[in-house]
Amino acid sequence: MRKTTRKRSVQRSKKRTPLTWGSLIGAILLAGLGYFSPQLLPESASPFKNTPSPVHTQVNSALTVHFIDVGQADAILIQSGEEAMMIDAGNNADAKLITDYLQQQGVTHLKYAIGTHAHEDHIGSLDAVLYSFDVDTVMLPKRTLESKSYKDVIQAIETTQTALIHPQPGDTFSLGEDQFVVLGPLSEDYSEVNNSSLVLRYVHGQTSILFTGDMQAKSEKDILDSYAPVQANILKAPHHGSDTSSTQAFLEAVKPQDVIISVGLNNDYQLPSEDVLKRYEKLGFSVYRTDQLGTILIESDGVHYTIHN
Repeated sequence: MRKTTRKRSVQRSKKRTPLTWGSLIGAILLAGLGYFSPQLLPESASPFKNTPSPVHTQVNSALTVHFIDVGQADAILIQSGEEAMMIDAGNNADAKLITDYLQQQGVTHLKYAIGTHAHEDHIGSLDAVLYSFDVDTVMLPKRTLESKSYKDVIQAIETTQTALIHPQPGDTFSLGEDQFVVLGPLSEDYSEVNNSSLVLRYVHGQTSILFTGDMQAKSEKDILDSYAPVQANILKAPHHGSDTSSTQAFLEAVKPQDVIISVGLNNDYQLPSEDVLKRYEKLGFSVYRTDQLGTILIESDGVHYTIHN
């Protein structure tokens, strides 16, 4: 497999724009004319009102994020210092692939095992992970699904007596020296299960990654309207690069340098969408795909990060 490596610096310069009476008056006039988006929640009502912006601090440990090649599915291993967590766990048929991969990385314990939503291609082998490794906490959205895969996960949680939580927007958690905040879902009543995906912004020093599950346009809009801190250096493409997601407004708010797409080779859904790929290209994002590169690794020392396979 061809090796692709990209080193990124995440240090950015800050440019201040001086406030003038003209700009102040202009802002007041625009507000009076209704140019500020009326559909946004008042900032005081946002679940992120009391969530502090992540501080870019010095970190002493390394971060490795593994986008495991599980075909048309998601399975992500995160290792920060001595701690590890999983976000999604592929299809049912991926159980041996995933458990073998974790063992090869020296994983014996997971602080968190997260299923972003109830579809099989995200939680299919989560039960195998629970039976194979010591897991402190499982995180799932409240939205359930009447499927064998989902019932198998719940049975594994009960059998292993693992703690189960349903995190809410604004909740923060730690892994090693790092922190991640839950941005979504903002509703339990979405008609589309994909929109119920847990969305996480993960921060390691000056490296930030946005994990999106299969969120679609409705959830993207709701998260933007909530004033959530979505900007990130790296974006896990929502819904495997489908045109149900990756709206222009959302991408312009996230402003990633790099996008990772977890997708199967020659998949039946013809993903990623050509329209979405063109959108990424037009916005200047570099794209890395598991169907082309296999398992993709991100390594960060908190200042710089590299992407390779």
